[in-house]
Amino acid sequence: MKPVLVRKSILFNNARSVGVYLSALVFAFIFISLMGHQSFRIEALEVQMGIRPAVLGRTVVEMPPLANVMANTHSTPLSLDLSIRSIDLQSVQQMLEKKEINAGMFDSVAKDLRRAAVILALKILLLSAAGGAFGVFILQRRPGLKHLWGAMAATLVMGVLLLGTYATYDINRFKNPEYTGALKTAPWIIGLAGQSLDKIDTLSSNMEMVATNIHQLFSQIDNFSAGAGDQEGMIKVLHVSDIHNNPASMTYIQRIAESFKVDVIIDTGDITDYGTPLESLLLENLSGLKIPYLYIAGNHDSPETIKKMKSIRGVTVLDGSTVMVKKLRFAGFSDPSSKSLDIDSPPLEMIPGYAGEIAEKLAQDEQPDILAVHNHRIAGLLAGKAPVIIYGHDHRLAVKEEKGSIMIDSGSTGAAGMRMLQGDRTPYSLDIQYYSPVGEKMMLKAVDTITVENLDSGFHLERHIFDNS
Repeated sequence: MKPVLVRKSILFNNARSVGVYLSALVFAFIFISLMGHQSFRIEALEVQMGIRPAVLGRTVVEMPPLANVMANTHSTPLSLDLSIRSIDLQSVQQMLEKKEINAGMFDSVAKDLRRAAVILALKILLLSAAGGAFGVFILQRRPGLKHLWGAMAATLVMGVLLLGTYATYDINRFKNPEYTGALKTAPWIIGLAGQSLDKIDTLSSNMEMVATNIHQLFSQIDNFSAGAGDQEGMIKVLHVSDIHNNPASMTYIQRIAESFKVDVIIDTGDITDYGTPLESLLLENLSGLKIPYLYIAGNHDSPETIKKMKSIRGVTVLDGSTVMVKKLRFAGFSDPSSKSLDIDSPPLEMIPGYAGEIAEKLAQDEQPDILAVHNHRIAGLLAGKAPVIIYGHDHRLAVKEEKGSIMIDSGSTGAAGMRMLQGDRTPYSLDIQYYSPVGEKMMLKAVDTITVENLDSGFHLERHIFDNS
């Protein structure tokens, strides 16, 4: 009987030891889940990094309000979480003004991230030791070596997992990540983040040169043709749309406005991609314009964008309102989606209702010379409600006549935004409208459309002349 009792005692002790070590590991993971995160300041960002147990080894990057980007980056059952908690907009603005955002800055950020990862790993090991010791304490309250062994075992297991994560980590998995929320509509952001921003400076310089060449060519055309020219009482309107955060477009617009001596600029929306405060920093460039800038919000804009535009000197936001510039009466209506953070276009079944509301408001006031909306479908339903209707949204430059209205789609003045750096073939486009007095009214005489396919193949221009005498 004694050998049997001894074997049972050994088995019981072994089972109890296994239970103690399992408790140590469980509480180590609990400690890590509850406290395994740390906040760091990296350039203008406050980020929180964390590690927690997970079924799949993945990295999750949280970018509120754009939601999450995830990728299966390693083989160990740990989730690496990185969350952007806040952005120092003033610091970002200073970096933009000083042109400090370049490849060197990205190297500095990478170095700071590695340092933060080391600090976090040390914290995780300490939490593992504390959790392991506490797990043993739950089962055995009396102090002893088992508490130390529990701490060491938990630390060893976590150390192996961290080393395994480091050894198997593949950053290239983010080339094909998963998206949730609004960001799933724009995977180009991830690829763009790894590129040098020197390309943007080059684009800005080249677009400025293109604008100068376009003006010189138009000057020659006006010298020997019956074009728009600079007639007495003429008003020139520069129509832009769908800039989508492209900083090169800001330079391009400013140069075109100066070269052609336009009287007013009107923007039919989507000046940003998500309408976030960070994107609004790019709008500061508009304060350098010396002529009125009228703005109608698009579906990619937001209440934050509208608020920022209202604060910029020289900018007038039109949202169900009218304004007189020189002798032209403008009416503008923002896109319904701009009232929220939702960047999706209005549902097709809702568009007739929105167009009907605009038509009712127009009927209650004096007819405008120019009606501006963002969505091309809404614009189409308003044909005949104003002599000239301008819009954007579909990134397709067009000039046509419909039901007595001249319909002008400016395409995308931002070439679909920063996506063009990723190979998007949407061209830069805008139009210049020429209005001359006919009796007591200002009538559209001509529209110049300008398209820049790419900087290597030059530009395409076309003049549309209307007989409104």
